[in-house]
Amino acid sequence: MGYSSIRASVREFWAVLVITLFFMFASTVAVAQCTPAFRGKGALKQSNGIFVEMSLAQDRTRLTGSAWYEGRRHKIERGSVQGTAETTGSRGILHLQIKWDYGETGVYDGTWTISDGDDLVGTAFIKEDPLNEKRSTRWRWWWHVNCY
Repeated sequence: MGYSSIRASVREFWAVLVITLFFMFASTVAVAQCTPAFRGKGALKQSNGIFVEMSLAQDRTRLTGSAWYEGRRHKIERGSVQGTAETTGSRGILHLQIKWDYGETGVYDGTWTISDGDDLVGTAFIKEDPLNEKRSTRWRWWWHVNCY
């Protein structure tokens, strides 16, 4: 192998390395710039069978709105929503508090992988009774999480 072919191999190596690093950095930047879009209708299905629907407004990472679900004896329970939706690296973090009209506050914390917006899952508990495991539940977001 002559000097010129070694030199060409080194150039190819550096070219491949630079291109690889560029695309790795570009994909990291694209993920980090994801602002999750939760405005509009949304819903989550709790492991206890309750389906909580929401209408949300969004200002960057801040969420506000209203929520409702069908309670006992088919009565519609209503509440106001406040929370945040943020991303860190390749993960998304959702935190919601729903102040129900009957006086309790549901705290909903969940995470998802940005590349798979269909898998937003979390746990919920009653803020006024946080240690009561019988009143905590797991949940899954019912719609795909998009970025804008």
